[in-house]
Parts: sequence; structure tokens; C-alpha cells
Amino acid sequence: MIRNKKKFIDSYSRYISSKDFISSNRTFSYTTSLSWDKFESCIDIEHPKLKNIFFVNKLSKKFKMLSAGKHKSFSLDNKSKDQFNYNLKKYIKDIHSINHSNETNIPAIVGGQNFDINKKNDDIWSNVPRLEYWIPKILFLDNNGISTVTHFFDTVLEPDNAYEIIDHNCSLIDSLIKNEFTSNKNIIIDNEKNHIDKKKFSNSINEIKRKIKSKKVSKVVISNIISFDIEQRPSFVPLLENLTKNYSNCSVFYKKFNDSQIIIGATPELIIKKTKNELQTNALAGSKPIENKDELLSDSKIIEEHDIVVKGIIDNLKSFNLKSTTDNKNIFELKNISHIITKINSKVDDRINPLDILDSLVPTPALCGYPKKESLKMINNLEDYGRGRYAGPIGWINLDMNCEFYAAIRTAYFNKNKLYFYGGAGIVINSNAEQEWDEIERKINAIKEIINE
Repeated sequence: MIRNKKKFIDSYSRYISSKDFISSNRTFSYTTSLSWDKFESCIDIEHPKLKNIFFVNKLSKKFKMLSAGKHKSFSLDNKSKDQFNYNLKKYIKDIHSINHSNETNIPAIVGGQNFDINKKNDDIWSNVPRLEYWIPKILFLDNNGISTVTHFFDTVLEPDNAYEIIDHNCSLIDSLIKNEFTSNKNIIIDNEKNHIDKKKFSNSINEIKRKIKSKKVSKVVISNIISFDIEQRPSFVPLLENLTKNYSNCSVFYKKFNDSQIIIGATPELIIKKTKNELQTNALAGSKPIENKDELLSDSKIIEEHDIVVKGIIDNLKSFNLKSTTDNKNIFELKNISHIITKINSKVDDRINPLDILDSLVPTPALCGYPKKESLKMINNLEDYGRGRYAGPIGWINLDMNCEFYAAIRTAYFNKNKLYFYGGAGIVINSNAEQEWDEIERKINAIKEIINE
């Protein structure tokens, strides 16, 4: 790690004396190189500066990130989501940065939101905000072998006080490097319970098919929850390592909401990725057991389900006057399940807020249905529980408003002495209740088997 007080103070002093400086409570970021890339080892450490950890590891893309602490939080309060998006973009544009590293894609905002942002969290999701974005205090990044650390603080600070924050952060990092923490508390799960039984599940499918026949919807995604009792909170570092090893082509994530509520997962579904004026979103829908993957592209029911998702995404992008091109359908292979994936690419103007595009896409057709409004209404009528953050977007935004957001699926949600696994299945007119039940079990088992190794 580069620790040069004079270099920082010279750069910071020039900024606060420049015409760009506005004497107000704006955020400043300072990035330096880091010779340490094992920062996920701090996930199981209890330390005041290591609260509110958010971690993402995309092994196949050689990208991992860990944010710790909250410098500034952003919530809906009484604002509309449109106003929230506008204010957040404005705030990001006002962040000033000094970067003494070779990495240019530094996340500045991290966070996520509910599957249904209009639905209040209660029951097992109570105390978890339905939307939460924040600027971290410290952000570790390893991108294609370039490791960095970024410190965030207020520009009202004098140079020596600003450096004191950096120095304290660096002392913490030095201690983490010197004493890499290892813990191996195994998880013991017991008392398995399906929230929805097969009969209720089958009845829900029949109700959805009636709506499809009446032309109200084309597809609806219903979910189930399997819960377990757990004796103690496990060590999360080995769990995340196992997920990364088994799902190297997914985005493995960890989010600690508070001391009692934590969600981890390995999501295969990219909702949106913006790089300059290039926008990518993926349609991931339709699945079969991995041993039957070669049947995917010839199964008419699965093709119909997938095409509905592609149409839903393209329709949403058209509302921003974006012209999209679609790649050929391909098979996305995971450990025990395979999916059809279609990449959808668009050109986007910088004037369009990517958060507005994100909101138009979520809940995604792959996880909600089509059309969205009617599908969501059916889900809320059929499911007597909230999905909370399950299937909602998680991700980050950098200073140039480039961003990546993923759907929080294939998750394990820890709440006190309980562990919850969610899974969903897309229902179309030709869906078979037994097959859809098995699909949900496969999706849940994909994570449960790793957690329970």
C-alpha cells in the first residue's frame, strides 16, 4: 500500500484551493495502490470500521470488491424514486477524487433494493430497509490483478485532518494484512420446512394459467422458501470461498444488514451493465438439469418462457428510445442446472440516468413475469410472504455513472437462528406443476448443498 502523506496533502491542498472547490459538505475520494488482495478475510472480523460490509467476487472476470462502513447513506424518505435517482446522480457528479493508482473503474456508490420497492419489509425482512445506497468509508478493489484502496471523507476537512482518517484506515489495513483472520465455524442446519406445500403450489399454478388464458399475463414467476434452524452463525469466509469455487461464472455476494441479518449468494443474472455509452442486460430464463442441457434449445415451453423475458426487457428499453440488438441464445451452465441466456446490447446517451433504466427493468421479467404490473399483483396475491431483498438488484455505480447491477438470486438469508433459501419458477401456459416444483428445488439445492458441505 502506498502511504505518502506529502503527496496526499499536496494534491488535496491544491484541490481545496482551486476554483472547483465549493465550501460545502461534499464527498472526497482518495485512491492508492494496494499490495494485498485477500481483503475478504475481514468479513468475519468484529471491528467498528468493518461494519456494513458488502462484498462481491466475480472470479471469471477477475473482479472482487469489498466496501466497509458508511460515509454517507441515501434513502427514499418521502421522495419519489425518480427524485431519488436524480438526487443520487447529482451527488455522484459532485464527488471529487484523487486517484494515485492505475485503476480507473472505482465504485463510489454501492447498495441495492427490494424485489418490490413499493412493498414494506416485515416479518423475516423487518429492520432491513427496502432501499439502501451508500458511499462506503473504505473500498477495497481487485480488478484484473490491480488492487486498490479508496478512502471517502468530507471536503470540509483540513488537509491534516483528512490525512488522519487515511492514516487510521491504513493502520487498520496493516493489521489485517499482518494478522489475516481465519475462522471455521461450521453451520449445522436442522428442522427443514417448506413454506408452501405442493398442493398450494399446484393451486397457484392453476390460478396463473387462468390469468394467462384470459390474456391478463403471459408469464408469472412464483417462489417458495425453505427454512432451517441453525445453532450458530457460521464463518462466512469459507462459505464464500466454496460458492466462488463452485460458481466461478457467477457473482458471489455478501451483504451484512446488521448483526442478525445477512444475505449471501451466487447470482448468474446480470440486470444491467453500463460502460460509457454501452449498455448490456441479460435475459436468463428457462432451465433444465445440467445433464439435460442439450434439450434446452429445442424445448418449446422453455423457449416460450425465455422469449417472453427477452420481449419484456426490449419493451422496457424502448421506453428510453434505446435500440437493442440481441445475441443468439446460448446455454449458461452451472453446477446442477443450466439456463438459456440471451445478451441484449444497446447504445445509451449519458443524459439518461442508468438508475432510471434499472427501475424500468426490475422486477425483471425473469423473476416477476410479463407484463410487470399484472404479474406483480398476482405474486402479491398468491404469496403470503415478502420477498424482501431476494431477487432485488444489488450493485454499484462509479464516478462516471458506469454501473453494474445483478439480481440477488440463489441466495441464503440468515436471520438470527434461522436460515432461509428462496427459489422461483416461471409459469407459462404449458407449465407442469411437478416439473416447476423440481426446478425450484434444484435452484435452492444449488446453494444449500454448498452451505451445508
